[in-house]
Amino acid sequence: MVAVAKVYVLADYYGIDNLMQVCIDNLRELMRYNKETSVIVEAIKFCFVEHALPKLREAMLEYCAAHLSYLIMDSEFTKLVKKDPTIMLLLTKRFMRLLECETADSTDEQWKEIQGEKKKRMRPRISPSGSQST
Repeated sequence: MVAVAKVYVLADYYGIDNLMQVCIDNLRELMRYNKETSVIVEAIKFCFVEHALPKLREAMLEYCAAHLSYLIMDSEFTKLVKKDPTIMLLLTKRFMRLLECETADSTDEQWKEIQGEKKKRMRPRISPSGSQST
């Protein structure tokens, strides 16, 4: 899995868009069938600690958020997120988005629409002075 991510980094460096997409597709396919957390943790380290390529991170976030329940049981994963809490923050945000949108492939526009509808449903709060706030 890390090998595919490394090829993606090289493809990004050399600007080979087709190869980048092939790598993302292969990474998603590998993650779909690999449940070995040590491999996943190594891939997370590579994508979040060693490299900061958005599409690579996005693919990892998508998978990890959907499988967060078994990742948090892994001691190496726990050590990693304790060392770099930003990873857990990003995963939690993605996990919440999955819960709200009920689909892994929802777009940012769909998520923003859901957030807007939630705000509309919220009742105005009345402060002790009697003024309303939203």
